[in-house]
Amino acid sequence: MMQHSSPIKEFDEIHKTHLTEEEERLVQYISEINELPYMAPFSVDLDNNALQILTEKEAREAQMAIFYRMQKKIKIACRNPRSEIFLKTLKMLLEKKYQPELFVCSTRTLNLFWDSYKDIVLTSATKLGEISILNEELDAITNTPQTVQSVKKLLFSLHTLQRSAKISKNIEYIVSGAVALNASDIHIEAAPEGGVVRFRLDGVLVVMHELKADEYRQIVIRMKLVAGMKINIIDEAQDGAFTIDMVDRKLRIRASSIPEGQHESFVLRILDPKNVIVDIEKLGIHPVILSVLKKEIEKPHGMIITTGPTGSGKTTTLYSLLNFIKNPELKIITLEDPIEYVLPGLVQTQVEEGYTFAGGLRAILRQDPDVILVGEIRDGEVAQTAVDAALTGHLVLSTLHTNDAIGALPRLMQMKIDPKVFSRSINVIMAQRLLRKLCPVCKVPYTPSPEQKTILEKIIAELPVGYKADNPMLTSMFAPGEKSNTCPNCYEGYKGRTGIYELFLVTKEVEEVMLQNGGARDIQKAIVSQQLPTLMQDGLVKVCRGETSLQELESTVGNITSL
Repeated sequence: MMQHSSPIKEFDEIHKTHLTEEEERLVQYISEINELPYMAPFSVDLDNNALQILTEKEAREAQMAIFYRMQKKIKIACRNPRSEIFLKTLKMLLEKKYQPELFVCSTRTLNLFWDSYKDIVLTSATKLGEISILNEELDAITNTPQTVQSVKKLLFSLHTLQRSAKISKNIEYIVSGAVALNASDIHIEAAPEGGVVRFRLDGVLVVMHELKADEYRQIVIRMKLVAGMKINIIDEAQDGAFTIDMVDRKLRIRASSIPEGQHESFVLRILDPKNVIVDIEKLGIHPVILSVLKKEIEKPHGMIITTGPTGSGKTTTLYSLLNFIKNPELKIITLEDPIEYVLPGLVQTQVEEGYTFAGGLRAILRQDPDVILVGEIRDGEVAQTAVDAALTGHLVLSTLHTNDAIGALPRLMQMKIDPKVFSRSINVIMAQRLLRKLCPVCKVPYTPSPEQKTILEKIIAELPVGYKADNPMLTSMFAPGEKSNTCPNCYEGYKGRTGIYELFLVTKEVEEVMLQNGGARDIQKAIVSQQLPTLMQDGLVKVCRGETSLQELESTVGNITSL
């Protein structure tokens, strides 16, 4: 049976539209006689920080809204610029040294601005730049053992809450659950029916919670407000930051949003000081590699470069090296983008507008440091300045984005660094990856296939002398067990991560290869005599010790059958 709209309802809609158009024409007339610009509905973006200069009650009584602020310069939309209450409010703003620019708009436009006060209310229990999870319930979540399933159930229970309490509880439980599971990131993304929350656990994204459309929007709005980001801008990338106040520590959170169709992809990076491994002995570095690193880090000058993709633990390794050598007699300065963790005993600086890697590094050199950490070598100017610093009595630590250690040399040549300075300025180049560790509770023995065994035996036979002392045996290999999906200790058979490493010294032999425009194979031949492992070899030793699985090694470094 066909449904017909009510004639009365249709009349009301037509009448409402007519009144709205009539008011807009009246407001345009008011703007003309007052010689003030007219503001059409939806014609400007709202700065939420500006809106908060007045309370909602003050704004409604004065029939106005402050929609833009740049220090003391503000823009005001008003309905009647001659009303007594508006002029009284305007005088109050002038006394506070604000410099207003006036616009005339309709009540419809003001209502659009006033509706945003609802978003501000969402942060009434949260200070700008900080979320508190200090109450007993949240403290119990973060400080008692949790599994992925238990946190999922916790988040699912929020669907029974009333809407007024749901947003703040969602945020508190999402953050508390992520901290409890030791997640490195929280991803809040749009989905066909609303939104989805995913945690990155040991490098893998796991779907944790589904949100309704209004929940997704309000959570993103609140997180942006807390992080100091503009809520009305969704078509541009934004960055922000805030802290999470806990009973025993404060967590630093880096927030990032990018446009995702008509929505946003929102990511929170959790920087927990508890997870910073500053003890070089605990990184999982093999004694053979560690002995080389310790020798090189104790030299008074030169460069140590570590390479690898984003999230491979490069910064943690460099922090650990600095922690190993720091003492009151050394002046150590870092140049980071951004500062991820505070390490006592260092002067840590952050790249900002007007303080770039290149300019910052030159400024640091004027501070007479002994050791410099440059977060990343991004271009030829930074590379050349870093090399020059290494040649003039400074120890420089930095990172490059290359797939392996050998790839760093061609990359530096692309940046116009003279190969003749390699052996004089660069001490060692290292590459690294992070592998998930097998859960000790549910892992089971694994027997490789005949084809795999043949290849593995060949790799083992080619291990450097120092590695052969470990006598790796293929019979000790393990894999995730069938019960890993229900194991209370892990997620899908893995718990925690460990590093694998490769490195080589930049010697005269390496310099000669580079001067002759040699390729990766030529460099590999030049460093064979150093008896140091490749990433695959270092990873295989961990596989044979039962620390990780062959599947995890291959997914991170590459298939062994391609070697």
